[in-house]
Amino acid sequence: MLAAPEGGAIRLSAVTLMAQKAGLFPGQTLADARALSPELAVHDHDPGGDAAALDALADWCRRYTPWAAPSGLESGGAAGLWLDISGCAHLFGGEVAMLDDLTGRLARVGYTVRAGLADTTGAAWAAARFGHPTKAVTIIMAAGKHPQMLAHLPIAALRLPPDTLDGLDRLGLRNIADLAALPRAGLARRFGELPARRLDQAFGQIDEPISPRAPAPVWRLRTAFPEALGREEDIAAAVRNLAEALCNRLARAERGARRLELCLYRVAGRVDTIEAGTSRASRDPDHLMRLLKEQLDRLPEPPTSAPDPLSAAAEAMVETLTLAAIGTEPLHMTQTGIKTGLPNDTERDPDALEQLVDRLSGRLGAQNVRRFSARESHLPERVQASAPALADMPQQPACKTPWTARGSPLPARHGC
Repeated sequence: MLAAPEGGAIRLSAVTLMAQKAGLFPGQTLADARALSPELAVHDHDPGGDAAALDALADWCRRYTPWAAPSGLESGGAAGLWLDISGCAHLFGGEVAMLDDLTGRLARVGYTVRAGLADTTGAAWAAARFGHPTKAVTIIMAAGKHPQMLAHLPIAALRLPPDTLDGLDRLGLRNIADLAALPRAGLARRFGELPARRLDQAFGQIDEPISPRAPAPVWRLRTAFPEALGREEDIAAAVRNLAEALCNRLARAERGARRLELCLYRVAGRVDTIEAGTSRASRDPDHLMRLLKEQLDRLPEPPTSAPDPLSAAAEAMVETLTLAAIGTEPLHMTQTGIKTGLPNDTERDPDALEQLVDRLSGRLGAQNVRRFSARESHLPERVQASAPALADMPQQPACKTPWTARGSPLPARHGC
């Protein structure tokens, strides 16, 4: 059980299923709870830790769709996640197989979970919490059928605050169909505009888009393995394949990557995220792979509670990889490697300096490798500004006049 101070008393914030059967419930004072169950084990409620754990779960759900976000903490210790799976379900064998995989994995790491799927966000929320009287873990509202299926659900399925639910209950309104039959004007005068808005959102008459926890990248590739990978060389080879495929797609669009994000989804539910940046746009798979490999080699050992090393190694195995270019820039084809025949001509790679800067930034830290840019000032010691080498170049030059080796002009001196 979890407890926290509330209203001048210490009250239960969340209870277990066994405690519920013993008559305990969220909001009950700790004194009353101990009177019913003296052996009660209570821990301090940590809302910040719960929110961080929910954010981590939302990141984990990006293995199914990049459009994932937490819906927030709820009363009684529950929490929710939004997933927009449009165009993603076929990658997992359909909607039923996808939800079964999602709920099964969460159950194996210790979560009690119910999943709802519907045409609208509000209907999916209602389906997951009120959609079926049995112990079904997955509730799917068939396409176009959510208005009929919502009608018999309780009004609490509309995500209304407790005081509004109490007022509607005193009027004898029990389900969504009763509420939908009321005139909207009278409903708004007594309870405000929220009940009508929740009805319209659930029935799809008002759009309710999901704002993902992280912007969904345009350039994103994913690969899942029939058997999880444990050897470092196998993981590196899989990352190499993703890097080459991503560079091919960028080449067709004449773009290059500035920032990469590699996510490793492990068997135990942990997600390791690696980011790498470049000083200028690149789609060279060898160079990008070197940057990612250096970060892979420095990944710490995943924490585990497994009782033996063999189980710990199994939990750390990688079953899904995603690679995304979260920052890109136009990069047109250029011709290189032409010998001019001049005495001082060299056949050096023109990108060698930028690649060296990228590797140093990855090893030493992006903030520790700097470049200088021009800044408009009459003071010679202030004509240069320092910025990280991987930072985006400004769209407009910092100086209105060209920056030459002679520096900025000094102010005129006048004497009398």
